[in-house]
Amino acid sequence: MSIDKVDRKYKRVPLTQETTPSEMQAKGVPAELLRHSIFNYSICKAVLKDISVGGAGALVPASKKIPNKVRVLIADKITLKAKVAYRNTVNDELIFLGLDWSNESEKKFNEMIKLVRQLSFQNAGYGVQRQSKPRT
Repeated sequence: MSIDKVDRKYKRVPLTQETTPSEMQAKGVPAELLRHSIFNYSICKAVLKDISVGGAGALVPASKKIPNKVRVLIADKITLKAKVAYRNTVNDELIFLGLDWSNESEKKFNEMIKLVRQLSFQNAGYGVQRQSKPRT
């Protein structure tokens, strides 16, 4: 399955390596899917494999029943309302979800993009903190 086969309004940025199919990689941005309700009960953990202003592609456990509307919690900081646009079975254990959050505010998008950049940079092994120079 290729994520490029789906027509989309916004171009998605992959958070993975180009040479291996994204659904088979371990890298990505960790997230959590929550029930779309007042209480935001957790449904399952997810891994965002690609992302855009309009949505994301996420791997989730096949054993979980994912409703058509969810909230996506990224790094325990930002929650976006999303609709499940499509579901593709990867194998017996994983499903690849197409999530559409194009109805969220521009402010939330900007916060989310900034956070995802930080997380994907750290997950790629580049998240080394700078050492402060000793005072002389």
